[in-house]
Amino acid sequence: MQVTIDISMYPNREDFIPPIDGFIEKINQFDNLKVTTFPTCTVVQGEYEHAMNAVQQTIAACYREFNMAVYGPRLFQATRPSMFDWVTLETVAVALAIAYLLFAMKESSLCWYCAFFSTAIYVWIFGDVSLYMESALNVYYMAMAVYGWYQWQRGGVGSETLKIARWSLLNHSYAIAFILIATLISGYLLAENTDARLPYLDSFTTWASVVTTLMVARKVLENWLYWVVINIISVYLFLDRELYQTAGLLVLYVILAIVGYAIWLKRYQQELSFSHTGASDYDSVAADAR
Repeated sequence: MQVTIDISMYPNREDFIPPIDGFIEKINQFDNLKVTTFPTCTVVQGEYEHAMNAVQQTIAACYREFNMAVYGPRLFQATRPSMFDWVTLETVAVALAIAYLLFAMKESSLCWYCAFFSTAIYVWIFGDVSLYMESALNVYYMAMAVYGWYQWQRGGVGSETLKIARWSLLNHSYAIAFILIATLISGYLLAENTDARLPYLDSFTTWASVVTTLMVARKVLENWLYWVVINIISVYLFLDRELYQTAGLLVLYVILAIVGYAIWLKRYQQELSFSHTGASDYDSVAADAR
């Protein structure tokens, strides 16, 4: 049986903020509960007995620590588990993200539509769990979805469809240097000025993703290898914030990124071979004409 409990605190002292913060901090220490904080209340959702015991223990602990604090819980109707209980907003974002990657592997512009709507959802999800850099990254992703769609449609030579390309070792060196420097700067700022979790890992995946998304938009072959590294690190990051569906998505992303690299590499070699063959045929025709 699932239950929703709405808890409000009735201030009976001037310094009422510490009891409120104390309750929120303590209730978040319990596993298997969904805790949502609003300006006027805190909502706890979970299995009936576990949620009720957690709220009772938290109120008792706060009373012992803050003495006169008064909390008013309101119990909403418990519901039986449904086969659709696992479907959340995160589920929708995950499904769209998988669709994005599958379409990207096929070089289909439909991937950018999926990317736009998936990242719009993740802007809210990551902000809600204090992954601020990840949330900001998804705002960037939304803009890049529009840019990427245009590039894939008309970003090639003579406004033709963009073809797969490779970066030189120098370009990769510049990209990696930028990622590391940006990570150190933003990681330090987050650690000093916010409550961000794992600020340096959060920053690294953010800046690496910024660069790699640009590589995708320009169809740079090695983007898939960058994603392998980013996604492996992101799995740990999302497990730490209990975003289990997203962590599972990233495990799948690692596998698909390897497959995507193999597919793009084969197509790149085919395009390269075709261009060389075409050039040879042109030279032969030109020689015959002379």
